[in-house]
Amino acid sequence: MASDDEKKVRLRSKDGQVFEVREKAIGAFSVTITGMIGAGCADDDGVVELPNVSAATLSRVLEYVERHFDFDDSYPSSSFNPSDDDPLARFDEELVSVDNDTLFDLLEAANFLNIVKLLDLTCKAVAEQMRG
Repeated sequence: MASDDEKKVRLRSKDGQVFEVREKAIGAFSVTITGMIGAGCADDDGVVELPNVSAATLSRVLEYVERHFDFDDSYPSSSFNPSDDDPLARFDEELVSVDNDTLFDLLEAANFLNIVKLLDLTCKAVAEQMRG
């Protein structure tokens, strides 16, 4: 779990809402955010702009990141594959059990932020919908 003294990253969605997330958590998952922080892309207030991600979608992405970071400290392990009775698998299933627009927004955000496991999850959900 997060301690109060952990460094936070502030992210601003395309609609202006600012979110805070633990730097370790987002850094473990998003190559894009890690690169933006490393390149000094934060504004004067220390906020990283995400012009391609809405607040609703960013909220879901950050929930995914925090849940997976807290649950599986061995990430990014290629052998990570929760079973169906795993609470993390149930969380993932609920995360992508949404309407098509929300699912595609989540997929696009995962792609833009380069969160590979979330991109895999959303692509699998789209494929399953196409299969019927």
